[in-house]
Amino acid sequence: MDFSAPHMSFVISSYAVTFVVLGALAVWIFARARSVTRRLQQLDDEGAERRRKSGHPQA
Repeated sequence: MDFSAPHMSFVISSYAVTFVVLGALAVWIFARARSVTRRLQQLDDEGAERRRKSGHPQA
């Protein structure tokens, strides 16, 4: 690989931006999943009724 090519700064910056965006998405996904899990646990602790039990639709 020729690191002295004139477009190398573009290639490196493109990889860096992609890495940052993918990292931010991963952090957001894990944070959101944790938030949803915490909220579901809170609702369960409060005794909220579920719409379906045992995966069977209500008749």
